[in-house]
Amino acid sequence: MEQIIIAIIIIALGVYVFHFYPFERGNVMKLVMAAIFVILTAICKRLSIMIPLFGTESLKIGFEYIPLMLAGYFLSPSYCFLIGLSSDLIGLIVTPTGFPFFGFTLGAILVCVIPSLVKQNTKVLSPRMIQNLVTILIILLGILGSVYVWFLDELTISSTVYTLNLTYKCGIIALCILLCEVILSSRQFK
Repeated sequence: MEQIIIAIIIIALGVYVFHFYPFERGNVMKLVMAAIFVILTAICKRLSIMIPLFGTESLKIGFEYIPLMLAGYFLSPSYCFLIGLSSDLIGLIVTPTGFPFFGFTLGAILVCVIPSLVKQNTKVLSPRMIQNLVTILIILLGILGSVYVWFLDELTISSTVYTLNLTYKCGIIALCILLCEVILSSRQFK
């Protein structure tokens, strides 16, 4: 069910991006730049570091989002949508990890499209409005993350199943609220 919802979101985002920000005809330079960013993303995806926490490799530090964000800064949203989509599909072809999860595809698309949309709409969005949007997004993610943890009964990490009791759930939710508060209090907008 989640796959279908995420696929619908990807399609709706693609329709929006291609309707309001169509390709420029005859601009080969942007097409070549898009291809270079896809190649850089595929290379940087292979340069990830796994850090073991609590005996299992659970923290991944990757560099594949850097070329995606740079593409979002330099190119229009329609190119960015295709860069995010194709970089995830090429990653699935090069290193197949099983059935593809569209959530990762949506994440790659959003990492590339959001900077481009913000750059395209800087005249419309004031810094105060961007600050309010980011604050609302952080609070919403904190609430949704807390609700998800509350309804989670088991957690599987590297084939080890951990049962979450009420104490663990409350601790994780408190940590989530604390991180949201730290992030919101550390941001400085002028």
